[in-house]
Amino acid sequence: MARFVSKPFFDAAVTGVVEAAVAGCSCELDHFEASNGSGANAFLQLFDAANAAAVTLGTTVPNQSYLIPGAAGTTGAADRIFTRPILFESGLSYAVTTTPTGNTSPASTITLNAGLLPRGRA
Repeated sequence: MARFVSKPFFDAAVTGVVEAAVAGCSCELDHFEASNGSGANAFLQLFDAANAAAVTLGTTVPNQSYLIPGAAGTTGAADRIFTRPILFESGLSYAVTTTPTGNTSPASTITLNAGLLPRGRA
């Protein structure tokens, strides 16, 4: 049985500006952990998009949106390990906002760790 290992991905300062984790090719999201040092909730929006320019925050509907809870005096976090990885056929772009589908950047940045699987595995 083949063993598939995810490629680590890290962004220390995710904001309300769309960024591409994987541009122009498909991938699967195996897991992620997002840390929020703010007292306010934030939302990690994930988009199946060929590049960051293909996304307009507040207009383009995310494929997934996850609550990253805020925690006063400590760090809030969200951890997700997917039994079946999520497929992003065109590429994976992401941003953090104050609402699930909005375009307002939170007051503090979010730290994102993720595991990405290349497509076309044998």
